[in-house]
Amino acid sequence: LNIKGYTGMLLLILVLNLLLCENVAPLPVNAPGAGQGEVYLQDLFDHALMLSYNISELNREMRKMFKTMSKMLDSCHTVPVNIPQTIKELEDFLKITLNLMGTWNDPLHYQVAKLTGMPGANDAILSTAKDIAAQNKQLLELIKWILNTVHPGIKNEDYAEWSDLESLKASDEKTCLSALFKLSFCLGADTKKVDLNLKYLICSFIGGNTCSSSRLKNDFYDPVF
Repeated sequence: LNIKGYTGMLLLILVLNLLLCENVAPLPVNAPGAGQGEVYLQDLFDHALMLSYNISELNREMRKMFKTMSKMLDSCHTVPVNIPQTIKELEDFLKITLNLMGTWNDPLHYQVAKLTGMPGANDAILSTAKDIAAQNKQLLELIKWILNTVHPGIKNEDYAEWSDLESLKASDEKTCLSALFKLSFCLGADTKKVDLNLKYLICSFIGGNTCSSSRLKNDFYDPVF
């Protein structure tokens, strides 16, 4: 694709994303110990799942459009993790889930910055990009709260840096657009993982209908999405 083709497809994708995320209402999150009322662990997991699912849906149309570019997935920064077997491994699993989405903070920030100065990127497109970034931050806060609930006093760790962050910052438009497409693929892969991680953690800590899903274990880190 030439630069014009890249730009046109990108704008179409972001418009589709706007339609997917415009109906998602944020859940007010009070920091633990803030004295503003109790939010049960189940509520936190439920809202985290909703955010994870929504972010995943934002990428579904992109994956359909860019099937021919699927080789990009081979160079995404994350790798499969074994299903936890002990309480300690479950706590580590929560940390892994947190770090998985924490990696996207900077790339999503720079996506907004790049689209702000991109010709043809209107207010609706910018609003979509900002909404994706905001939902990712909210999901991070929810996972932090869940982690602090099941393992009080845990310290936050530094997030890994996305390997293509410098390409996203590049002044060359073609390099930047390629990084934006790759961001979409890899973010889609990670939100699929996070969704499955959260369902497994709900089953482990709370139980309920999630545990009765016969696909939960089979779908765990399924590379097809």
